[in-house]
Amino acid sequence: MQTSLVARRFASTASKSHHKVLIVGGGTAGIGAAQQILGLLRSSGKPYTPGDIAIVDAAEWHHYQPGWTLVGSGLKRKHELRRPLQSLIPTSYVTHHAERLQSFNPEANSVQTESGKELTYDALVVAPGLKVKFEAIEGLPKALADPGSGVSSIYSYDTCDKTWADIDALRNGKAVFTQPAGVIKCAGAPQKIMWMAWDRWRRTGRGDNIQVDFVTGMPTMFSVPK
Repeated sequence: MQTSLVARRFASTASKSHHKVLIVGGGTAGIGAAQQILGLLRSSGKPYTPGDIAIVDAAEWHHYQPGWTLVGSGLKRKHELRRPLQSLIPTSYVTHHAERLQSFNPEANSVQTESGKELTYDALVVAPGLKVKFEAIEGLPKALADPGSGVSSIYSYDTCDKTWADIDALRNGKAVFTQPAGVIKCAGAPQKIMWMAWDRWRRTGRGDNIQVDFVTGMPTMFSVPK
């Protein structure tokens, strides 16, 4: 009876794509986790088979998003801060499922991709990141797409260079930088771009002609006491 049970379990697992560790998300967190786990497996001396670790992510590009602040301040070009995702995954050791995830089934230790593929795992790491929903603010996508609107954001590959265009073009008036309430990527970034813009205006003789306002939805300017 025990032999039969083991055989059925093996057959069930073999018919799916099974991994010891399945990582959802191929961003910095997901790739970093894969590298750390791979290092732990190697140093432990335990048997390791290529494909024991897998990453699920359909993205074509991996973006170094902290660098978008540098793009917004004119110090970097955005194309310098992205790489093909496939090139950053050590695929000789880590399997890459280039698919979108459809659903989780924790009771069965499995996930399903949009193509219907079922992936099973012994351990799951969930690191899909955050999606910025500009469309949740009425009129914002249209303003971001308008070169003359004066509205820009460092929170998108498509708009971070527009931020620099707006900063560089402003000669006088008011510059408003905003930080929403709640969880956002790199909570210090709204201030960083503000200070870098102010430095640019100061160095180019515009500091006295531009009023800089920082509008935050948070209860304090910084999240920790001085």
